[in-house]
Amino acid sequence: MAAEGKLRLYLDECVSPSLAEWLCRQGWDVLTAHEAQMLGATDEEHLEFASRQGRILLTFNAKDFKQLAEAWAAQGREHAGIILCPAVPKSAYGQLVHRLEKLQSLLSAEQIRNTVIWLGAIWD
Repeated sequence: MAAEGKLRLYLDECVSPSLAEWLCRQGWDVLTAHEAQMLGATDEEHLEFASRQGRILLTFNAKDFKQLAEAWAAQGREHAGIILCPAVPKSAYGQLVHRLEKLQSLLSAEQIRNTVIWLGAIWD
């Protein structure tokens, strides 16, 4: 089922602002930690903020956010979704955006809610 419109993303401070610019040029609704004045926040604070905003958190910090998502699930806490992906150089932004587009074609924001998705698993 294809999602209507672009997924709303929140990029934590592990993700380069240049990726946010790239995504915005492609029509994505993106909010960065810098724009939200969340620099220096803990991982939990980033996830709480993204959840309050109804935004899916995109991070390169896979290990810590996977553990945080597991802790939240054990506590019965909800979030808008977490997308984990490997840190990529600027030269690979096109491929990363392609994978996000693929994800969006497969799942809606509601289907991503309370899930953790490894973007590296979304292949062409």
